[in-house]
Amino acid sequence: MWAAGKADAGVTLLEALVVIAVVALVAALIAPNIGASLSLLSLRQSASVMQADLRTARATAMRTNTKVVVTPLARGRGYDWIGGTRRLPGDIALKMPGPVVFMPDGSMLPAQIALNSGTRKVAIAFNTTTGAITTGGQ
Repeated sequence: MWAAGKADAGVTLLEALVVIAVVALVAALIAPNIGASLSLLSLRQSASVMQADLRTARATAMRTNTKVVVTPLARGRGYDWIGGTRRLPGDIALKMPGPVVFMPDGSMLPAQIALNSGTRKVAIAFNTTTGAITTGGQ
């Protein structure tokens, strides 16, 4: 049975402060890494969405036997395509010198696309022989 008057019946203030200090130290070490991880996750997600949109645009060009154009928005904030306007999150910029044009036979005009967030960059590559659209990051 526990007695309220015993010396070992609880936690001292010093012990509680030490635990709080250790938890605060661990949180201070982890917090910056979480922010960087979330930024990288947002960049990769945006690149995956754009990759899927480009694949859809190519498939639509082949299915409808018409040319499909994906055009960058001003200041790299997103792009217009057959699905409407896709805006990117505020910390991500699109580097796309001109429109991407998919021909009805599945071919395309050469294009270079990259998404940037701070110092990180994800390039979207096109294989004009196979029609594959892939992403890679730094």
